[in-house]
Amino acid sequence: MNHFSTYDILSLTTKLEKSLGDISEGEIQMFSYLACILSILDGKSANTWGYSFIKNEFGSPYSEAINSSLESLFTNNSLILDSEYYKINESSSLKLKILSKLGLYKSRETYLEIATNCIKFIPYSSVRKALFCEPSLKIAIKNKNRRLLLDEESASIHLLYSQFEKLTKALAGNYNNKVIPALVWMSYNTKTQLG
Repeated sequence: MNHFSTYDILSLTTKLEKSLGDISEGEIQMFSYLACILSILDGKSANTWGYSFIKNEFGSPYSEAINSSLESLFTNNSLILDSEYYKINESSSLKLKILSKLGLYKSRETYLEIATNCIKFIPYSSVRKALFCEPSLKIAIKNKNRRLLLDEESASIHLLYSQFEKLTKALAGNYNNKVIPALVWMSYNTKTQLG
């Protein structure tokens, strides 16, 4: 079981329960992918996230590490599965509080927080639509085969880096909340898709 994906699941489930209510595996997969992208926006390499993503048969971002950790957390009663929706239990909430204080998880907590805070400002459907316009996933959707997303060797990751470089220059640090660049990037992706 990947300790990064386990932490991310506990953190995302806690945060998303407050804003969305019922949390499915697909939503956990999607917001973990968004958090990874936001770490790239902040200058980190996709390889440093701790686990990778592919495009699944439905065209959505998917991580086997997330899937395996979900199964393990459910099996050891750390998560409750109710009609295909996950809920965190009290002992897992305590575990999360302890883990979140460790330096190992502090930086990723920032990106998980930013990813889930986006739905406070724009509808969930807009976040989802913007993610599906992200270059790596957009190119992968056109390809029928499963493929690695955010691969450092692919041309699509360079498109993403280019977007982020332009965004960083345009904003020039004129924001006091890291959600702002995320929202601007999502808005750009959606408008580019429509235009």
